[in-house]
Amino acid sequence: MCRYYVALSEHKPKKKMGTVKGDMTRSRRASWMLQRTTANPAVTRLASVAVRSDDAADPRKLWMFVLKPQTGKTHQLRVVSAREDAHPRSPCSPCALSKV
Repeated sequence: MCRYYVALSEHKPKKKMGTVKGDMTRSRRASWMLQRTTANPAVTRLASVAVRSDDAADPRKLWMFVLKPQTGKTHQLRVVSAREDAHPRSPCSPCALSKV
């Protein structure tokens, strides 16, 4: 089974598509960080595209990210989203991603 996740962001991505790979470790504040090492990496493929709002009063651009985790690490998508500035947009939870 393949799983894809969608996130919306107001931040322009560093890359339009690619693979994010790295070890995940805890930071000083107990949140997760992506490291440059690859001893036991979390691997996520991503693609992004610019989308516009239909609301004429709000001309801001949004970017839609499609994330496909290759490994099943806990919090992997949140860590990758933060790294790529693809912060998921949700009125209820800032860490919510939509599964497609």
